[in-house]
Amino acid sequence: MDEILLKLDIPDDARFELVSAFTEKRMNAGDVLFDYRETAKTLYFVKEGSLAVHKFTGFLEKMQVIALLDSGGVIGEAAVLDGHLRKTRVTAIKERIIACLGKEDFENFRKELL
Repeated sequence: MDEILLKLDIPDDARFELVSAFTEKRMNAGDVLFDYRETAKTLYFVKEGSLAVHKFTGFLEKMQVIALLDSGGVIGEAAVLDGHLRKTRVTAIKERIIACLGKEDFENFRKELL
C-alpha cells in the first residue's frame, strides 16, 4: 500500500494522515469482501495475498472470475468515487489482510487537499 501512496503527488504529512485513516480487515478463504449491487462505502488495498473478482455471466445466476488481485492491488475505488453500486463480487482466495478506507474518510481527506 505504501508503494501506491508514494506515487500520489501529495505532501508526506497528508499521506501519513491518509494512511492513519485505514483500518485492517482479515479474511479467510471464500469470505466475500463485497457483493454485486451493494452500495459502495469502502475502497480496499490488498496488503497480503490475493482476491478474486467475479462477474455475472448473464446466463442464469452463473459467475466467472474476471481478475485476480495480488498484494498492492486496489479494489472498489470506482464505485466509491462515483457513488455507484458494486458491479462485481470480490472474494478471498486464501487468508488475506486488506486495508480499508471508508468513503467518508476518503471524502474528508480529498476536501482537505483541495
